[in-house]
Amino acid sequence: ATQNVDVVQGEAETEAPTPAPTTVTEAPVTDAPATDAPATEAPVTPAPTTSTPETPAQADCQSNF
Repeated sequence: ATQNVDVVQGEAETEAPTPAPTTVTEAPVTDAPATDAPATEAPVTPAPTTSTPETPAQADCQSNF
C-alpha cells in the first residue's frame, strides 16, 4: 500500500512541470495579437470613409429623377 502512494506522488510531480512551460508560451502569444489589433483598426477606418461619399452620390441620383 505504501508503494502505491509513492507512485501517485511521482505522477503528480510530473504534471506540475508541464503547466509551467505552458504559461511561458502564453506570454509571447499575447504580444502577437496585440500587434495585429492596431493593424486591423487602420484598414477599418478607410472603409467607412469610402462609404460616406457613396451616400451623397445616391441622393443626387434620386434628385435627378
